[in-house]
Amino acid sequence: METSDVLHDFDTVIVCAPDVQGRLFGRRMSSQQFVEVSAGSGVSFSRCVYSWDIEQSPELMASGALEYASVTQGMGDFELRPDPVTLRPATWLHRTAICLAHSIEGSGEPTPVSPREILLAEVEAWSTAGLRASIGTELEFTLLRESPQECADRAFEQLTPTTAKPADYLLTEGDEFEPMFTELRSVLDSSGLRMEASQIEWGPGQWEITLQHGDPVGMADRHAIFKWATKSVSAKHGYTASFMAKPYDSWPGNSCHVHVSVWNDAGDNLLWNVDAHDYSSRMLHAIGGLMEWTPSLMAFYAPTINSYTRTRAQDAAGWGLTWARDHRFVSARLLGHSPSSARIEFRLPGADTNPYLTIAGVLRAIRSGLDNQSDPGPETVGNPLEGEPVGVPRDLGSAAQAFRNSPLVASWLGQAVADHFATLMDHEWNQYLSAVTGWERSRYLLGI
Repeated sequence: METSDVLHDFDTVIVCAPDVQGRLFGRRMSSQQFVEVSAGSGVSFSRCVYSWDIEQSPELMASGALEYASVTQGMGDFELRPDPVTLRPATWLHRTAICLAHSIEGSGEPTPVSPREILLAEVEAWSTAGLRASIGTELEFTLLRESPQECADRAFEQLTPTTAKPADYLLTEGDEFEPMFTELRSVLDSSGLRMEASQIEWGPGQWEITLQHGDPVGMADRHAIFKWATKSVSAKHGYTASFMAKPYDSWPGNSCHVHVSVWNDAGDNLLWNVDAHDYSSRMLHAIGGLMEWTPSLMAFYAPTINSYTRTRAQDAAGWGLTWARDHRFVSARLLGHSPSSARIEFRLPGADTNPYLTIAGVLRAIRSGLDNQSDPGPETVGNPLEGEPVGVPRDLGSAAQAFRNSPLVASWLGQAVADHFATLMDHEWNQYLSAVTGWERSRYLLGI
């Protein structure tokens, strides 16, 4: 879309970027103001937006725990500069367009802790190496019959899933919700976010939608916008869409399977050996990189307390440092039987993951595996769930520590950036350890 078209077709333009949690933040403005902003230096924002926890607590900034943003340093500004190639209609909103933006510091350098800038830098590293990746994210979510306000009024208890029993791939159970999904498909298509297919998943109220795969940054942008549109359209119909990794302990978790293929400048898929009509040695090296980096990057793949309830469960949610051909219970699944389809499906991330950070981490790990010809170890045979999910952190506290102390992460992002993310994750972990839960009261209040 040409920037000049905005004046004619839209009243409002939203300039935005993803925060640390992967949520889009930004500002709404008139289309005329957007044209002026695009020609100038951008829109100013406080550094707090990359330093909040999920509830926007000021605690870390007030304590000085974050070098990037603190009260003592004045918590200065950065700018969002619109990326014109991302300008698109947001057709679930009235006469509104949306434009993703570059996050730029006063020095003119990219914001070091911006998830989108981290992914852009990794894609540039791939390009320098003569490589490109095609990425697809496959998202599951829970759809509840209550509206967001009703969920809050009920203190998020006694909620009703839109399907009452397992109905994976079945059709009849989805008929009631076709008006909502028809509208969602329509707004996604007209916003340039083509939805390939939707289906009922196995869990109560669980649905899955796949978007068209593509370049890594474009895929992450579509992923983030898709979540926004899905929440907005479902709320309009009186429902709540949640991308929480595991809403209830008795329900299956919501995944974000990441599909990735690797291509060279000549257009060859490096994961496929044409002569042998089989996966190539570089497929194994790519898997080797994923296996090597996963313990350090688990905090990106599973960024919340709840993430680990999903990865601990036997929900086909990945299982430690495992890989195999077309096996749904390992962490890295080899898929495809041709040069056009050969790819890796990385199954550890949940629907709560930040797509920019997860895709960046997956790409960095694969690039490392290709560079170092990494050995993935033996292929998993049989049922991996018979053993423990070895090799990966089992909770957010352990994941934050592994991330902060990892030489791999420090060499990639720099220690200051590693400390920023780890500090936010440590804060989340400490909030959890300090809270008394309903589970604790039901187990101990009368029993001790």
